[in-house]
Amino acid sequence: MSPSSALIQTLRTHKTAYSQGRAEAAAAYKAAMALGLPSNTPLVYDMEGATQTAACSAAARSFINGWVSWLHAGTAQKAGVYTSGAGKIAQYATIPNVPDFIWAADWTNVKSTSTISGLASALWVYSQRHKQYRGDHFEPWGGLTLEVDSDCANGPVVGTATYTNSSSGCK
Repeated sequence: MSPSSALIQTLRTHKTAYSQGRAEAAAAYKAAMALGLPSNTPLVYDMEGATQTAACSAAARSFINGWVSWLHAGTAQKAGVYTSGAGKIAQYATIPNVPDFIWAADWTNVKSTSTISGLASALWVYSQRHKQYRGDHFEPWGGLTLEVDSDCANGPVVGTATYTNSSSGCK
């Protein structure tokens, strides 16, 4: 492939990923409204495993750029992104439409959003972080024992018009 045809293919990939991100945002918003969730419900895209190569990472950035763009345009929704690789979340800080908040899996067992592995302390600092601090484990809930992940939120959550801490000890 010549350099110019490689560039054209890259541009097509970015345009496709961006369009797909916008389409997914529209579908997510429609689904949230169909469930009767409040119109200010923050929406999160779960972008896992898409950063294995430079090309995948670039497509993921374009997709999330489209996701955030659509949610901000017509609906003024808070748009977030989740990733299982905590160190991979920083790449979304440099896209044109930066997510309002992030949710990173960082299984350090530290119940604090102020420290997320691989994320600079200057990024998403204004109550814009959620952290999955503990992975698969069992907990009793309502007489049942369920396999769960534990999360800490210092950012937008369902049913609130403002950013809030959703759990004690989360900072």
